[in-house]
Amino acid sequence: SNAQWPMFWPTPYPMTTTLAIGGPTGARIVLPVIPPSDRPGPKFKPPAADPSLPGYDTVDSGNMSGYAEIQTVQRNEATGDAIASATNSTTYRYPWGLTHFEEQIEHRTSDINPAVSSVTGIYALVEELENRTIRFEQNVEFKSDLENFRMIFVRRLKVNGEIVHEKRWDEIIPRDFQ
Repeated sequence: SNAQWPMFWPTPYPMTTTLAIGGPTGARIVLPVIPPSDRPGPKFKPPAADPSLPGYDTVDSGNMSGYAEIQTVQRNEATGDAIASATNSTTYRYPWGLTHFEEQIEHRTSDINPAVSSVTGIYALVEELENRTIRFEQNVEFKSDLENFRMIFVRRLKVNGEIVHEKRWDEIIPRDFQ
């Protein structure tokens, strides 16, 4: 990618990037180093124990980063298409119930036609309470062609599986040299 909006969105035209560093001797970076000596090292306090309260628990902590991490990348060398899939989910227990978060993100692009790229995200936050389940859903599709970006965004609230409220946005934004 030769662009960084949004999140490394590809340029609309196929291209090649070359990065040349350092000439015949290569590149290097010089960092300061404290010379070794017999001086004492730092004295840190012992780590404190994690607090715990009854009724609060981590059931599933998800990915180490806390964000959706790319799980798979599929490339079709014949067509130049690439698909990257990222996921994450967490579940926490509280005295009043469970909270579960899940996200699935799919990035699609093509080396041959990078103008036609997309990212689709499916997100949900579920509150499992004693007498009801509340689910907040958010689906977003962001895609491009040669002239425009298009964002389709849907937010939905469900109680016990029934839709209580839903709102949808569908916007077209000119590429404007992006």
